[in-house]
Amino acid sequence: MRRATRHEYELLEKIIAKLFDGSGSQEQYLLCVSSIISQCMFLHCNRPGDTGAFESGRIEALTEHIARFSLAGISEMKNMTKRNRT
Repeated sequence: MRRATRHEYELLEKIIAKLFDGSGSQEQYLLCVSSIISQCMFLHCNRPGDTGAFESGRIEALTEHIARFSLAGISEMKNMTKRNRT
């Protein structure tokens, strides 16, 4: 398994910063990037008992879940940041 390059990490961080509308902190961006990468790594390293979790249809479903789950978390962190600044 290859490691994510610095370029890929920075690209993901920029995407997250845009989702925050630039209102987040470097710490929040780091937490979000780490969370997304961790979810992907967990699934890669802990394939659930050859139950077909990585068949083509399941990969798409898992990808969509990680995206939805991560976007919801980023949205909540962004909202919390706004609430704390008011």
